[in-house]
Amino acid sequence: MRKEKDKIVTNHQYHCISEHGSEKATTSFGNRIVMLDGKIHIAWQDACAPGPTSGIEYTYNKNSYAEYPAQVRSFDLDSGTWSPTVTLARGHDNHCRPTMIADSTGHLHVIVGGHHTVLRHYRSVAPNDTSEWETLEEFGKNTYPVLVSGPDDTLYLLVRHDEDWLGTDLFIRRPGGTWSKQGLLVTREAEHVGYGAFAGGMAVSADGVLHYVTDFYEGHGVYDPRGLKQAVASMRSCDGGRSWQRADGTAVPLPARPEDMDLLELYRSTSHEPMVIVVGQGCIGLDNFGTPYVFYISHVREAGEMILASPDAEGIWQKRVIDPTVTGFPDHRPKGDTRGRFVLTADGQMHLILSLYPLDHAGWQDGKPTETLKHLDEPIPVVKLTSSDFGATWSARQLDPPREGGLIQELNMERSSVHRPIKGREPCFIFFDGLSRYPEEDEVINTRVHLAPDG
Repeated sequence: MRKEKDKIVTNHQYHCISEHGSEKATTSFGNRIVMLDGKIHIAWQDACAPGPTSGIEYTYNKNSYAEYPAQVRSFDLDSGTWSPTVTLARGHDNHCRPTMIADSTGHLHVIVGGHHTVLRHYRSVAPNDTSEWETLEEFGKNTYPVLVSGPDDTLYLLVRHDEDWLGTDLFIRRPGGTWSKQGLLVTREAEHVGYGAFAGGMAVSADGVLHYVTDFYEGHGVYDPRGLKQAVASMRSCDGGRSWQRADGTAVPLPARPEDMDLLELYRSTSHEPMVIVVGQGCIGLDNFGTPYVFYISHVREAGEMILASPDAEGIWQKRVIDPTVTGFPDHRPKGDTRGRFVLTADGQMHLILSLYPLDHAGWQDGKPTETLKHLDEPIPVVKLTSSDFGATWSARQLDPPREGGLIQELNMERSSVHRPIKGREPCFIFFDGLSRYPEEDEVINTRVHLAPDG
């Protein structure tokens, strides 16, 4: 593992922690930030590791022009100083996106994987410290890791299945054990043999109940037609992932389809839908009673409908549509950038960050986003919404860009967890400033990675 002394640039309320970020530097369904005993620990992806790379212990990189290293470092709140950057591994491609949590002892855990590559589990040698790491295990061959911990330090990992985009696998690592594959949690329809995406999230309550939400995005072709069936659905497990049920207690067979689960939104199309029409990307949080709240965006009825859903005492899901005028930009709507943007803290505060796109932009068609909006690398309003009454009312403030003409791309908030509940403060967040499109052949895209330590 390589350590490097890095320059820190502070601009307004942001800290620039890397000038070598990739085009997906902070993109992740999983958590990237842990605040613990006066330190903020961060995991992100660079495009290239500056300086010599011979010290990197593990490489499964196919690109000679971009290394995609998974990076970690820490900020000491008392001294105002940063630790050196530590490189855990180089990636197969820009899907090498680390996800990080802390266990009850304060040890940090990071899962690193690439695009259909072996997953690696790292643990910090010392609690609350990113300077030295040990490799615990290699396992699986999956994509898009989401890592959470139970109250007994059992680790739960969601990853997309390796073969034919079949669905989402669940792995479990119990204290003192190794990673065990539990099989598919959800799967696609048999007729949808093309590309599939199952962006998901999980939250664990104090009594160990697992609450899971996932998107379904399925089609017949690898590239076309895509998105013929799209859905957002949820289920829970009261026995550590052994069995699953709806919020009303109805058993859910595995691997589940959205109709088996608590189905929150469904969209069907007979033609190619390259963009997501219903999208939650794993946005789930719990209140102090362990009740789940799910945020998602739907373009089914109108452009950028913002929906907050939660089950009542009988297990029936109730939905609240957020008034778009509360953002302060009534002629703008979100297109679906939701991953890592919804957090419910231990003091009952809801935090939601939205990137807003003008409705008169050519990238909207019949109230739905088109691929023109997919990598719109130009300044747009980014708004932080906060609610103290579980979504009945919201306050809003626009986030400043890191520089004049700068961008706030792929913002990712610190998640509240069973061991590290966020209380009495706003969640930290990270983002990058630069291009988000995929690079051309032999091109390296560098972005600036920023931390907002005060939310």
